[in-house]
Amino acid sequence: MTQQTVLAIIQKYVSTTKALRANTAMFTAMLAERSVQDEALQRLWQERDELYDQWYNAAVCLRGMPEGNAALAIYEMEQLQDM
Repeated sequence: MTQQTVLAIIQKYVSTTKALRANTAMFTAMLAERSVQDEALQRLWQERDELYDQWYNAAVCLRGMPEGNAALAIYEMEQLQDM
């Protein structure tokens, strides 16, 4: 696995984690105001499903990452905790 591939996997994991968090906040706010049948809420739900699939795929790739790159992955994930 090349360094470029490793960085791309980490970046995908981090970006989809951030996007899922933002989606969760929007979804929760909209759910309090709208029906689950609302078209905008349904689109947000669809986006959430797609983001989750992308996040899961990145997480699976992280598990298969060489040990030498695991420290970088862990560092990037810890940075998410500070956000």
